[in-house]
Amino acid sequence: MNIIVVANVDFPEGSGGDTKRVRMICKGLVNRGNRVFLIVPFMPGNTPYAINRQFSGVVDGIYFKCMSGCYGAMVNGLIRTLFNKISIVLKTMKEIGQVTRGQNSNILLLYNLTFYDGFPLLILAKIKKIFIAIEYCELRFVSFEKEYYKKTLRNFFLNLNCKIGDFLLPRYVDAIFVISNYLYNKFANKVNPKKISILPPLVDTRQFYVEKQNSYLTNRYRLEHCKIITYCGTFWANEGVNYLIEAFAQVRKRYSDSIKLIIVGSYPQEGYGKIKEMVTNLNIGDEVILLGFKPANEIPYILASSDILVAPKANSILNIAGFPTKLPEYLASGVPTIVSKVGDIQDYATNEKDILFCIPGDSQDLAQKIEFLLENPDLAKEIGTNGRRLAIERFDIDKVGEQMVTFLQGIVSEP
Repeated sequence: MNIIVVANVDFPEGSGGDTKRVRMICKGLVNRGNRVFLIVPFMPGNTPYAINRQFSGVVDGIYFKCMSGCYGAMVNGLIRTLFNKISIVLKTMKEIGQVTRGQNSNILLLYNLTFYDGFPLLILAKIKKIFIAIEYCELRFVSFEKEYYKKTLRNFFLNLNCKIGDFLLPRYVDAIFVISNYLYNKFANKVNPKKISILPPLVDTRQFYVEKQNSYLTNRYRLEHCKIITYCGTFWANEGVNYLIEAFAQVRKRYSDSIKLIIVGSYPQEGYGKIKEMVTNLNIGDEVILLGFKPANEIPYILASSDILVAPKANSILNIAGFPTKLPEYLASGVPTIVSKVGDIQDYATNEKDILFCIPGDSQDLAQKIEFLLENPDLAKEIGTNGRRLAIERFDIDKVGEQMVTFLQGIVSEP
């Protein structure tokens, strides 16, 4: 099949889960023998320019092209922003026409697009008789994330645009992929459930099969004889990093300087700044190492250098509707993982077998779970081994990619 994916993400590297998910979806499709072309209307620009230097090329067998040719979807002024986006949407439509020309079995996959950048592509697909699918991996953050969301006219229209898109687009596409049961039920009330498929997070488990790399972190940060707890991700309030900081401060009282907390990430800057301030106020600056943004090829080694990995998600509607894309990477590393019991992860994993669940938003419970793994190294090792097996069985790109292709072929072949 000739599959054109349209997504507004930093590519091939990104600060959040969107880039990771898009790249793994495309890679999974490529591995199943499909030709995949990724069109990026806008690169948001949340990742250092030194990481993403090219605006077109081939990565993991994925052909990609950024239509704006630069970072950042916004320009100064609401009207200028609108005209800029219209121009890029038109360029995207032209590129889709060129990529699909002379090809058979064309499929257009829209990743989490809004009304004004998704509806014109829907019309184009209907005119050219291209099979069209759409993917949703979250609820629109602007509707719920209040801590860093500023009430401006621009954000008001962005929020409205998201809501209109979520209302209209699913009704006219041929297939819908969602990441959770919550989103499945949300769209099953609007469209035929037979055209909806749950697509869990994907991970290249081979990439994360890394021997334990004690030297990777210890040589850089003098962490000899320390137990290392690690978090990788963003700093939105719903990620719950503040609960991890509070929990670590409690554990440190018992373990003194024999444990360290590694935090990878730097986006959004407001959240990152609040975490730095929190570390200072709790007087744990010597035990907490903020690595900032790290490229994808370093993450497997950072995870493999760790003794415990944590995804401390808050109990929010965002996390019930979503699924942490970092979690399959944690599991694939073979390192014991603690995750908040929120959302669909409890449908995939078993507590104290391949994962350790903690109460979302409860720093004391999280501290107890960290201590439990530190005090039971044999069980911790077993949980890590089983976690990797779970990642291979349920989240590997080849298996999930095959599931995706089978679903698409079934929908396309329907009369």
